[in-house]
Amino acid sequence: MRPRFHRCGAKNHRRREKRQDEKRKDQSASPDGQRQSGADFTRLLGLPCVILDTPHFNGMNTSLEAFSVGTPIVTLPGSLQRGRHTAAMYRSMGFTECIAASADDYARIAVRLATDPDYRRHAKDEIRRRSEALFEDARVVSEFERFFLEAARRRGREP
Repeated sequence: MRPRFHRCGAKNHRRREKRQDEKRKDQSASPDGQRQSGADFTRLLGLPCVILDTPHFNGMNTSLEAFSVGTPIVTLPGSLQRGRHTAAMYRSMGFTECIAASADDYARIAVRLATDPDYRRHAKDEIRRRSEALFEDARVVSEFERFFLEAARRRGREP
């Protein structure tokens, strides 16, 4: 099925968003516009050969979900923090083959992942093998703990 794209003004968007919020509850949108459960959305992310990270504002949650099922994402880091999330995740995993250095490199990596099954398998295997660095890092929990204890101390609310 061909994906449907919608264009609407802010007024129509707010009206439609209100209706969707009433229906949404624990669901996510798929490219064909149909509502999916969270688990179905994650399975959907495992289907493509490659996901293209948009250069101006790239993934965070979607990248994490795609990496959780081993789907490679081609990314071209921008100059702003919002355009560097996926590249940072790759660096945390120690796998940087899908981080492009230029627009031409971005296209080359994407085409290779889409057309070379051996390379795609290699990328998927590496992401699956290394993604625990994103999901099982005890340092993240320790840093949150340190932050909240410091924030409480500064507010005079010693835990």
